[in-house]
Amino acid sequence: MKLKEYRLLDYKIGMRTYKTSLAVFICIIVYQIAHWENPFFAVIGAILSMETSIISSFKVGRDRLMGTALGAIVGLGFTLISPRDALLSALGMIIIITICNIFHWNKSISIAGVVFISIMFNIGGLQAIQYSINRILDTSIGILIGLAINFLIAPYNFENSIQRQLSSLNKEFNMLIEGYICTYVKENSCPKDCCKLINRCIGTISDGLNQLKGELKEYLDEIKVQQANQQRVQDIIVTLEIIQETYSHFKVIAPIVCERKVNELNFEKLESLGFVVHRYYCNENLNSLDMIYNYHLGIILENIELLDN
Repeated sequence: MKLKEYRLLDYKIGMRTYKTSLAVFICIIVYQIAHWENPFFAVIGAILSMETSIISSFKVGRDRLMGTALGAIVGLGFTLISPRDALLSALGMIIIITICNIFHWNKSISIAGVVFISIMFNIGGLQAIQYSINRILDTSIGILIGLAINFLIAPYNFENSIQRQLSSLNKEFNMLIEGYICTYVKENSCPKDCCKLINRCIGTISDGLNQLKGELKEYLDEIKVQQANQQRVQDIIVTLEIIQETYSHFKVIAPIVCERKVNELNFEKLESLGFVVHRYYCNENLNSLDMIYNYHLGIILENIELLDN
């Protein structure tokens, strides 16, 4: 019980939570002041558009707006023909899904279907026209409020996040070298289940790389809009390419890392990088696997040196 209480007290509410709550509050206040109808759809639009970055928020808001408009248009057309008709409802969903797939609006399908069915079964006749217009306006207002808050209040700092992730991956590489390569060079013995442990570490690095690539893609999209310093972006891309290459070479040597002999050149590189090593089997009867191992290890150490500088 005490452990659970400690974890609860230790939990920190993130900025995105505060911004989402503020967006909901502003939507409701705006509708109350303007004496407009239920702010439900505006609030939903604001919540869904509150993504990590401005670009992500814009994309989600765009998808929701397109879905709302499509569902409203199809729903309006079909309800004027025959509201609550089962066959028309099924046909309308086919049309909506087909249009979304053709134009690659896959994330708009759900909201388009909800708005379409809402119009077909809740609103009939000419009232459907006003209802359709109101839903599009409500969604637009909510999205605009969400975008404004996300842009003006503590916008997500991609550079800091990416730099932290790059630094973390570099530390993972150093831990691999210290834990498995240097350990064998120092002690002439491999840790138990060495290959399995290395593969587990490489799996962690792979997950980190995938997350970093996704964040970098969002960052590049935002940079295009902001027209920020391209040199900073290029430096990050180059660093990521070095990390990707290092990961690839680690993946190659993972199955053969145990009981390999380090050549003189790589021994000197390990020393120059500050790793604590003792001379074991350097340049003594290297077999074919040792040579393959040292080739990839050499590239890894060169990349580590680049990342440290």
